[in-house]
Amino acid sequence: MSADSEQPALTRTELYDRVWNEPLSRVAKALQKTDVALRQRCHELRIPIPDREYWKRKRNGLSVRKIALPPEGDIRKKAKRSGISRRRKINLERYDSDIAQRIAFEQESSNRIFVPKRPTAPHPMVLVTKEAMKSAFRGTYDRLTSHWRIEETLTIEVYEQSISRALALLDALLKALQSRGYETAFRRSTHRNKCPYEVTMLDHSFHFVIRERFQKVEKAEQRSRFMTDYEYRPTGELRLLVCRGDGWGPMFTLSDGETLLEDRLNEVVIKLLQEIQKSRHQEIRNRQEAIEREAAERVRRKAEEKQRKERERQKHFLTAATDWARCVELRQYIEAVREEATQRSGPKLSHELNAWLDWANGYVDTLSPLARDRPLPRIDSSDVRGNPTDETND
Repeated sequence: MSADSEQPALTRTELYDRVWNEPLSRVAKALQKTDVALRQRCHELRIPIPDREYWKRKRNGLSVRKIALPPEGDIRKKAKRSGISRRRKINLERYDSDIAQRIAFEQESSNRIFVPKRPTAPHPMVLVTKEAMKSAFRGTYDRLTSHWRIEETLTIEVYEQSISRALALLDALLKALQSRGYETAFRRSTHRNKCPYEVTMLDHSFHFVIRERFQKVEKAEQRSRFMTDYEYRPTGELRLLVCRGDGWGPMFTLSDGETLLEDRLNEVVIKLLQEIQKSRHQEIRNRQEAIEREAAERVRRKAEEKQRKERERQKHFLTAATDWARCVELRQYIEAVREEATQRSGPKLSHELNAWLDWANGYVDTLSPLARDRPLPRIDSSDVRGNPTDETND
């Protein structure tokens, strides 16, 4: 049904009673309006709308809290307030100066991003997407889908009646970003997870996805008693997903609620700036952690080298001590041979025995770690300098 069809006129109080007595979709159908149009009307009149939890509790017979209707005198003052103005004040001292200035700019009511119902001179990326939506395929849950993985378009997954609204939202957002000096453009990429279009803000890239919520309803006629068939009905509620330029999952999501997305586009820019601030801090932490890891690796390598030298020193010491003990035993044996020869044949030894004794002593000298031609044990001064703590501080 068209939102422009003839509809019964309701007072503000009557409309408030209707939306709190039955779901918004039913009220919209009875009034021959779309869900989005009725939600916008309630927003203009400052009529609070119950959320899903309210209806879930009511269906289960649990107690529910009904938000009172604000006084009518406040409508003129507060109907056009944006979602940004009602947010908790942001402490700008936590941000870098350039980001703090940009956030302060977005918080000014005079800089509110306005979404016209019929955009004039649409953004080039929106024009491409609008043309693509004419031949869009039915994707998940029967939504019309224009996806960047298929062709160079903005990513939209909505039902037919929400196409113009989704395009208007993206058009207003892209134009606002462009007017603030941020770059928006299509870029070809061979990476399968790299979105072909992106918004570049302060050397960080992002892309947007608009997706409509659906209502899952059992079909009246079921094909099988073993499997339930469902149909998916549009709700008019849109979600804006903001993803990193590499194509992986969303950084944050904003949805229609008490405040429509049309009134939250400045909040989108602020959140993007906050994500950039987080990314900057993360990069600083990453660099600091890399420096700390490198320093720890140097200490570890030094400790390993020290342990290796110590093991080699111990091995050499034990080997030398073993060789020395063996040499002592061999020399004792040589002396025993000399004494035995003296007892047998007197002090004058044979030429053959003297030759053997000379050879034996020379052989022992080649084995001895204390031979005159070999250096004495020592430790380099660089290896006894301070303690492990000193090495860490070097």
